[in-house]
Amino acid sequence: MIIYFFLLILINILFVFFHKQISSFINVYDVPDKERKFHKNKTPITGGSLVLINLLIYSFYVFINSENYFKSSLIFFDIIDFNLFLIIFISIFLLGFFDDRFTL
Repeated sequence: MIIYFFLLILINILFVFFHKQISSFINVYDVPDKERKFHKNKTPITGGSLVLINLLIYSFYVFINSENYFKSSLIFFDIIDFNLFLIIFISIFLLGFFDDRFTL
């Protein structure tokens, strides 16, 4: 448990300090088009990626400790509920990411 916590803290700290370099490296920016997007400068769209990375690391922890996790969970009653949550969350993330990237 403590390993996952420190791993998440480390990833979050690195991501916060280097999010502009990460956006530049993978070229993910929201560019204003003056029709729907009225901001002045291109904006990195990596914030949702950080939430997704945190959720995936947390889900790895849940899958490893699933027999103990679901006994004390107040939100998810079994692995099916958790998998459904992951599928819905990843779908919404991808829809938002592709909307920003390709202007759907």
